[in-house]
Amino acid sequence: VSSASNGGATPLAQVRDAIATAVAKDKAADEVYTLSTKIEDQIGSGASLADAAKALQLKTIKAAGVDQGGRGPDGKPIPDLPDSQAFRIAAFQTAEGATSEVQALDNDAGYFVLRVDKVTPPALKPFAAVRDQAVAAWKLDQQDKMAMDAATKAALRLNQGEPAATVAAGAQLVTTDPFPREGNDAVAGNVAALMFKVQPGAAGALTAPVGAVAARLKEIVPADPAKESPAYAKLRDALNQDLAGDLDRIYVAALERQFGVTVRQSLIDQQLSAGPQQQ
Repeated sequence: VSSASNGGATPLAQVRDAIATAVAKDKAADEVYTLSTKIEDQIGSGASLADAAKALQLKTIKAAGVDQGGRGPDGKPIPDLPDSQAFRIAAFQTAEGATSEVQALDNDAGYFVLRVDKVTPPALKPFAAVRDQAVAAWKLDQQDKMAMDAATKAALRLNQGEPAATVAAGAQLVTTDPFPREGNDAVAGNVAALMFKVQPGAAGALTAPVGAVAARLKEIVPADPAKESPAYAKLRDALNQDLAGDLDRIYVAALERQFGVTVRQSLIDQQLSAGPQQQ
């Protein structure tokens, strides 16, 4: 015997704002897409980017220069410039004096079109302009080297059997609870990876986000399958998904070889980024 019950409808008053927001977003997306096709038509008919923007009452942004990270000549982010990987790629793929195609920004945040007025060849900055940054970078590098040297010496002493408290005199000594292979909030992933490669009593040194670390493995605690069943189940599901994906890719590749299929991914991406077609 099976049965079903009606959960009831949500009162309109409780969802009115959410519906209004969703409708407004959809309408805005449609208007932005329509506007993108209009500017595309303007440029396609021979109008300059400035003239097309003026005709459609759009604001243009002009930057003196931009690097592949979206920073200006002063090394700082350029105000109002789209923080978009697609935008930066287009900027460096567009020839000097040329205008790019109208393209979608990352995460469907809108559309853009750009013109490259000048391409500045890469060149080293004068030392005077980067002196402070160079000195700061050198100091950090020396500090990291000194920290790693101290950690390496500490690991050697630990491997020779000295007590951790003696070796850590003047430094921070931390004893952790047991941790998994990927680490946790208390143990960084690279430290955990090192400890899973050594035997109890062995130590090693490695860099850390700040400074360096010398670590010694105290003991290995066998995993308890019953206690860790949720983690095992999650890992099993992830492996099954990966295996299924691999089988799918192998099968598709075999079909492509058998029937001589060639996938032109660039054309597919171009069509998908162009948005819905208007009739």
